[in-house]
Parts: sequence; structure tokens; C-alpha cells
Amino acid sequence: MTSSATDTTPPRIIGSLSVTASGPDQISVSFTGSEYAVSEVSCIDQNNGGSWTAGSEQLRTRHRLLVKGLPGKTSYRCAITQIDTSGNKRTTNSQVVTLSGTAPSGAPTQPVISNVEYGVGFITLSFSVQSSGNAPLESFTASCTDGTETVTKVTTETAITFTGLDSTKTYRCSVNATNTDGLSSMDSRQTYGITPEEPTLPGLPIWLLYEASKAN
Repeated sequence: MTSSATDTTPPRIIGSLSVTASGPDQISVSFTGSEYAVSEVSCIDQNNGGSWTAGSEQLRTRHRLLVKGLPGKTSYRCAITQIDTSGNKRTTNSQVVTLSGTAPSGAPTQPVISNVEYGVGFITLSFSVQSSGNAPLESFTASCTDGTETVTKVTTETAITFTGLDSTKTYRCSVNATNTDGLSSMDSRQTYGITPEEPTLPGLPIWLLYEASKAN
């Protein structure tokens, strides 16, 4: 009786590996592997050594990974790791990617937040995008921060509501847009500080307060 051979060959990348700046604060990685594997990309800031990772635990041969929230106008060294079902592991040599701090060519235009509503524990943002760039819009990513913690939601609609917010804290929110090419816009202008409690002037529309704050 003979036993089957043990797989000791790590997965490799077939064809070209794409590591590009796909937004002001993000790096996109795409490649095809030689066998089903999980994958991870790790990017290191060449200035201060800070590191960011993104990965997928799904076994696949065609991989697309996105590292978001990177400081702009910085160069990064990114390496990709694949691990197959037998535990064989291979990591590529690092590739250098520089974020310019602006949206890449073909990305959607900067969203505009047109309306803000809030109440106890919630904030609703309505927004629009003038152009989707070189491909149709795929999604919007909205973020609200109190200066310490940030909450983020992704939507396909042009309005989004954050719930469960702390009514004792003040938040500033922004939105960006991503198209089906994976390219992301610049973040919208941040809103004025919003405390999600009962409005102090219930007779005055919240959108009017927001427009007044932009004028100032």
C-alpha cells in the first residue's frame, strides 16, 4: 500500500501582479494564483515604518485586495502572501506604490453632502456625485468620527443613516464614492460638528443649518 504524495509546493502568481494607488488613501492589489489559496497584502510606510494589512480567508485563484485608510502623499512597500490548503506559503518581493493624495484618473468626482438630519443617537447624510468617472458607480463609503473613534458604513444608495451614536459626543462626517473599476474619489468636505441629540431649534430645517455652516 502506498500513500499519496504530500503537497509541498507553495502557490505562485500567474501572469502579472497589479499593485496600484486606486484612491487618495488606498492601494488595490489584484492577481491570479496557481491554485486555490487565501491571501494577504501587507504595506509598510517607507517614512515611519507604519504597517497596514488586508486579506481574504476565502479560497480562490483570482484575488482582489484593498488596503484603505492610508495616509496620503506617502510611498509604501507592499508584499503579497498566499497560503494554500496544505499550509504552503509564499510571499512576493515588495513593490513600491506612492499615494499622491488625490483621486486617480478615471475615479468619481468628489461627493457633495447636500442634506444632514439628526436626532437622538442617529445621523442621516444625503449626498450626490456629479460624475462616476470612467465606470459606473458601485458604492459609497461614509464615515463619522468624534475625534477618537470612527464609524464607517458602505451603501449603494445616496443616503445613509448611522444609528447607535453617542448623543454626548460631536461627530464630523464625510463620504467618498467608488466605481466598478475599483477607483475611489476624494472624500467630501466634512460636515460641521453634529451632536446626535434632539435639535435645539426644531422649527428650523437641519438642511438649512448645514447650508448656513458651509457658507460660514
